[in-house]
Amino acid sequence: MDEKNLYTSYELTLVLMTMARKAGYQDALAPQALALCEQYLSQTDQGRARLKRLNSRIATFIMNLVTNKAAPGVMPWLLTRKIYIEKKARAFLAKHPDGQIVNIGAGLDTLLSRLAGEYSSHAFIELDYPVVANLKRSTTEANNITFYGCDLSQSSVEQALSNTPFNNKRPTFFLMEGLLMYLPKVIVNDLLAQLLTLTSGDKVLLFSAMDDGITHGRWMKRHNSKWEWSANPATLKEELSDLSITASEQLGHADMHRQHAQHLPQPKHFYQDEYYNYAEVSA
Repeated sequence: MDEKNLYTSYELTLVLMTMARKAGYQDALAPQALALCEQYLSQTDQGRARLKRLNSRIATFIMNLVTNKAAPGVMPWLLTRKIYIEKKARAFLAKHPDGQIVNIGAGLDTLLSRLAGEYSSHAFIELDYPVVANLKRSTTEANNITFYGCDLSQSSVEQALSNTPFNNKRPTFFLMEGLLMYLPKVIVNDLLAQLLTLTSGDKVLLFSAMDDGITHGRWMKRHNSKWEWSANPATLKEELSDLSITASEQLGHADMHRQHAQHLPQPKHFYQDEYYNYAEVSA
């Protein structure tokens, strides 16, 4: 198995599982989510190596130290955004009995696998590299979720969805968590515009963006060639409006914690680089 396209997902999953063991965070992730995380990691050599790190006090101490110094606040941020996204997804499913959720660039996220077991009348689709799709498909029993493997740098979302049970008449929740910063701006704009035309039903768009006004974000952009796009929140809101997308929410870590995760401990640092955009587009 070629695991290079799993590296980021492995690291994010390890952070989430580490956070879930910290005081005050033990109930932040559902037991099923933690079980799925462990199941995903146990499928490969590199994943099993992460599980060993998770159970090593020294390795965990080093990871906490290095991560908190390189990106202050990012560890609690990753957990906070999971809580926020799940709230939004569940609200959409409650509002739309015939709705479907499409997670583009899903990685090893557990949300749709868990929701598929609870919402049997809804459809769930994940798009990611074949190695990711194959791993998750082998560990999921629900028959209303599809894992489709593709490289979106080589094919469009529309082409990918044509190979899935996607229904272009159903209300659709499009989720892009931690994805768009890896794409050039022109592709980001094309993708967002494309999503508006994929279905004639009501649409929800929820996606993250990196703030180009933050020093750490600029530093990462210079030193990690995979990071291609960032945007100031106010500027992005204007650009979305030009695409007929009205972002009703733009939430960074501090606001998201206050509005959706006050049951979690107050972080020593709020992560400053990333924020989430939420938009509802009526048919």
